[in-house]
Amino acid sequence: AGPGRRGAEPMPSEARRLRVACLHGGTGNAHIFGQQLKPLLEQLEESVDFVFVEGSLKSEDVRFDERGRRNRETMRIFFGKEQVLLEHAVTTYGDRGEEGPYYYDRLDEG
Repeated sequence: AGPGRRGAEPMPSEARRLRVACLHGGTGNAHIFGQQLKPLLEQLEESVDFVFVEGSLKSEDVRFDERGRRNRETMRIFFGKEQVLLEHAVTTYGDRGEEGPYYYDRLDEG
């Protein structure tokens, strides 16, 4: 304890704002996810820092299935044709297809 503070409780350090990592879903990007979360972001902007992390794999380069094609088409209808759509990983489906199980490949690249 410093002079004049003998036995006193230590000064509380300034509270650090909560930080939340936001990873967009498949066939998305940080801009799209920010738009999807806009009401939440506006409600919490004074107390929470949202950190958007973009995948680095282009959806067109890794999603060749019909679902991937439909997702790209839908996202561009809603968010604009100029959107670069990204993935954090490549989803591989098990024996039951989209019912699972799911496997994620190339996480080290995304």
